[in-house]
Amino acid sequence: MSSLKSLKKAEPQLSLF
Repeated sequence: MSSLKSLKKAEPQLSLF
């Protein structure tokens, strides 16, 4: 899921994913 990757990049706080 590239979406998750993008989100993770945008918000390093969601590094849990």
